[in-house]
Amino acid sequence: MIKKLKKDLKDKELTLDKIEVKKKSQRPPLVFKTSTLQQLASSYLGYGATKTMRIAQQLYEGLSVDGENKGLITYMRTDSTRISNDAINMAKDYITQNYGEKYVGKYVTRNSKSNVQDAHEGIRPSYIELTPDSIKDNLTNEQYKLYKLIWERFLVSQFAAMKYEQMQINAVNGDYRFRGTINKVIFDGYYKIFKDEDEIKTGDFPELKENDVYPIEKLNIDEGITKAPTRFSEATLVKKLESEGIGRPSTYATIVETLKAREYVEVVDKRFFPTYLGYEVKDELIKNFKNIINVKFTANMEKDLDKVEEGLVEWVQLLSDFYDSLEKDIKKFETEIEKIKSKRIVSDVMDSEGKPMVLKTGLYGKYLVSESNEKETVSLKKVIIPQEQLENGQIFVKEEVEKIQSAKKGILTDFFTKDGSRYLLKVGRFGEYLESENYEKDEIRMSLPPELKQKFKKGAIVEVDDVLQISEEMNRILEENEKIVKEAGVCPICGKPFEIKNGRFGKFLACTGYPDCKTIKNIKTGKITVASDTSEKNDESKTKAKTKTKSATKAKKTTKTTKKAAAKKTKAKTASKTSAKKKKKSDKSDND
Repeated sequence: MIKKLKKDLKDKELTLDKIEVKKKSQRPPLVFKTSTLQQLASSYLGYGATKTMRIAQQLYEGLSVDGENKGLITYMRTDSTRISNDAINMAKDYITQNYGEKYVGKYVTRNSKSNVQDAHEGIRPSYIELTPDSIKDNLTNEQYKLYKLIWERFLVSQFAAMKYEQMQINAVNGDYRFRGTINKVIFDGYYKIFKDEDEIKTGDFPELKENDVYPIEKLNIDEGITKAPTRFSEATLVKKLESEGIGRPSTYATIVETLKAREYVEVVDKRFFPTYLGYEVKDELIKNFKNIINVKFTANMEKDLDKVEEGLVEWVQLLSDFYDSLEKDIKKFETEIEKIKSKRIVSDVMDSEGKPMVLKTGLYGKYLVSESNEKETVSLKKVIIPQEQLENGQIFVKEEVEKIQSAKKGILTDFFTKDGSRYLLKVGRFGEYLESENYEKDEIRMSLPPELKQKFKKGAIVEVDDVLQISEEMNRILEENEKIVKEAGVCPICGKPFEIKNGRFGKFLACTGYPDCKTIKNIKTGKITVASDTSEKNDESKTKAKTKTKSATKAKKTTKTTKKAAAKKTKAKTASKTSAKKKKKSDKSDND
């Protein structure tokens, strides 16, 4: 088809069949709800869902601004984009004062989803006049960045729509028809302060007339190849959870964190890759709990609860049906578990006494254990065991186990220390690192550079005779680092040299005088930052918070003590009065 197209239109012309100009507009984005806040904090700031919600909680609970504790944002667990009239008027006044009345927009919320609860309004700043820069000194760097994101999104959402004209050009040559568009902004609206990733490409209209003929100078043909969908990042996973109606705003971060904490997934290049344990758990749950492990479970439950609210379904019956079904599944699953526990599955791996180790399943997956010494275990994490072997009661994993144990000891590399000792690549709690084979004597160890870490995780490092080929790349990286450190000079604060460090956003220079000197330097811009300023501010705010807590606790204790003392006094007075009355009665009876 493409070859025919190129042949048919070679050195040909196009006739402008129709030219039409339409007026269009584009509304600004809505304020954040929980899912969109998490998505953009991940995309723009690199924050995970849990971190985003933790910082948002701090902004919501309130921080000290000019000696007064102020809640800076509205409630951050919401599925609504509704905004109160007071907030709209507050934004209107701000925009009118700073940009002009023509830039004030009409806010239109769109809660198209049927499961939107709308209990809280969208996430917005509590006070529009508290601009991010005006309170920057009262916030940590992370708090400032997230508050700025929320504040700017709210302001943009209240701006007028961007208006533009679109010229649509239709051209023909025989049976071939082409269409092109050009956009021209006639009122910038919210584009005055914000242009997102969906920014419309604009330009000036060319002078064209219908029926004009133009020669084809070049054919730009992009051949589309269908690709597999990309793996989920935190942002895209949260977006998918929301679109499928799985979970609620308060549970998105927990879902993501659970997947990582229980090692159902591993994160490579900020993308989620299911682990073998993850696949195992998924298979077991689908096999035994079909009704719950269902993409539509939450959405369907929401619909049923709505019916209860409308009086169409009796809530007792709904819960009874759900739990009766769940109870049957649990009992069936418990029976299966007992069968698995009672079944003895031996392996081809021997324990210290030369006896075959048996297979067991724990919280973190399958493992081997010695029948004579339960402390002697071997993890089978990442080891794939065929279902057929499990059913037959005998598994063959010796080769894989030996590879894992060999990896723990370290993988040989072609990179050597200055003394000629070979570096071994090892995997520790904080990732991959290089360690000298004579570490006990020379104590030489270094972290593996991020670019090589990613290659190792993807299995992209060349291996020759079981030796990883990294020396060429390591030498290049070390030479680059040496050059950067040399050009950086010494720390302007303490005079000590810099060293290269790797952070979440890449390489940076840090003073070797750490922790006494916490100066860091941006490699690209050369900007100097003294990290101690921020940490001191954090420590100060923490100290204030602790002092407040202690004072409050002390006050409570004092109040309780005062109340107890008052109660004792009252009790004593009452007892005194009672005894006095008794005495009077007694005296009276004696007189009688």
